[in-house]
Amino acid sequence: MLKTFRVGSLRWLSGSPPDETNQLKCKEERARHGPAFYDSRVKVELGVHGHEEVAVVHLCEDDQGLEAGQFTAFYEGRTCLASGVILEAWDDQGFPVCQKALELARLEDKS
Repeated sequence: MLKTFRVGSLRWLSGSPPDETNQLKCKEERARHGPAFYDSRVKVELGVHGHEEVAVVHLCEDDQGLEAGQFTAFYEGRTCLASGVILEAWDDQGFPVCQKALELARLEDKS
């Protein structure tokens, strides 16, 4: 039962996060599940190296399918504001960070 996860490689469509991120909706992009939106609280902070943003997401309900390496998107209502890569997810027991997710999060945008 996962309720908290960290997201890296954030791409805000407006270029920066909105002033209020406490009531965003979150949607994980998984091929095997339908389009579920979750109410969430999102806190944007600087990453370990201090130069990239990382979002710490607290879902308002459990989701057992969160995994490092999956993409997630953030919405205000039905408007998509941002997306990123799940770096790690944890519950009371804790989950290890997937090395592949960390590699993906370090990729530079080549477009």
